[in-house]
Amino acid sequence: MALDVLKGATPGRKLGGKPNSGATNMYPIGNGYASDIGEGDFVKLSAGLINVATNTQACLGVFRSVAFVDSDGKLQVKRNFAASTSSQGGKVVFGGYTQPMAMVCDDPDQTYIMRTTTTSVSAGMIGRSFKVSAIGSVVGGRSQAVLDVSASVGTSGGHMVTIVGLYNGQDSAWGTAPTAVEVKLSNHGFIGEL
Repeated sequence: MALDVLKGATPGRKLGGKPNSGATNMYPIGNGYASDIGEGDFVKLSAGLINVATNTQACLGVFRSVAFVDSDGKLQVKRNFAASTSSQGGKVVFGGYTQPMAMVCDDPDQTYIMRTTTTSVSAGMIGRSFKVSAIGSVVGGRSQAVLDVSASVGTSGGHMVTIVGLYNGQDSAWGTAPTAVEVKLSNHGFIGEL
């Protein structure tokens, strides 16, 4: 089986059948932030700045790209943030900010498509919350995060994402591993547990 879903979280649809524009909002990353952030990584706000999220924290959304001013004074837009990147020369990147600016898919109604670990998934897992592993691991600009289906807390929250269904794509099936599922954030940074 050749699963056609990339690692990391890929925006899917909106819950409730709302139109999905794939919109992002911009948030600053501290100059010199020490962690890599890949396209598809889960992120949070910490003191008003984007950081990589962990499973026990409220998550703002999914990182899509970053803009910053390079050492030559040119605006760069990249699909991942490389650790220790700073925006140079005090030049404004966006909205008065002189730090790198992250584009984040932050809608609490957004769903995401995710690959699972090698543990099989069943339809009985819909509505259960799970951890995500390999957040902050980046290969070729893309997050390597996957849904850790061996780490569930049931329906009480406490983990990063909740399964809302099976992804309707090539080679996705209940009872197989890895497979691809549709998830939503369990605890959103602006509104709390969902």
